[in-house]
Amino acid sequence: MLVKLSERYPTKIQESLVNFGNAVSRLGRYKEAITSFNKALEISPKSNLIWFSKGVALDDLGRISEAIAYYDKAIEFKQDYHQAWNNQGIALKNLGRISEAIASYEKAI
Repeated sequence: MLVKLSERYPTKIQESLVNFGNAVSRLGRYKEAITSFNKALEISPKSNLIWFSKGVALDDLGRISEAIAYYDKAIEFKQDYHQAWNNQGIALKNLGRISEAIASYEKAI
């Protein structure tokens, strides 16, 4: 009986999906990146790095409110994730939610 690769090597597959997502994101191929991050989240739904990375891709697509939700999820799994707090602050600032942005920046610090 064949075992799915993601079941047999979940960490390696998840890492590869995240690496691919980050690489195509750097090329501006954000939709591909999001698809890759979605697949990685199926394997590791509690990975703060994947939630954060998907948030960055959404932010780059201009889907700022959605990005904030993904930064929130990353923070849920790692409360001291300063990069997520900082990006959340930037996104909130871009939406004109200045007092919330300041609070996020303070947590990043």
